[in-house]
Amino acid sequence: MPFLTIHTNAKIKNKAEFIEDAVDLVAKVLGKPKTYICVLLDENQDMSIGGNPENKGALIEMKSIGFSGKEAELVKALTLLMVDLSDAEAPYVNIELINMPASMVAKGGNLFG
Repeated sequence: MPFLTIHTNAKIKNKAEFIEDAVDLVAKVLGKPKTYICVLLDENQDMSIGGNPENKGALIEMKSIGFSGKEAELVKALTLLMVDLSDAEAPYVNIELINMPASMVAKGGNLFG
């Protein structure tokens, strides 16, 4: 059950395309069904990244039940997504990966573990 939350002060070129591409990216890299993926895009935020509110970037939180050793690939792909589909700059894209125990994740009222 991957949960992707993106807080950004960058301008997203096309929100619908961005969200669709984010779902596809997470599904492909982690090998999870799209029906399990939840993406939240929180744009137009007042942020200071690197000590300067003029820097365009993101604070990304990626939660999943395991990453199957794909952490580096996922981080690179998420950074590229931000840079390609917004005016964010790679040095200002910050990502936190959180491995969730299955016993603490539910979908449709049912726990995974």
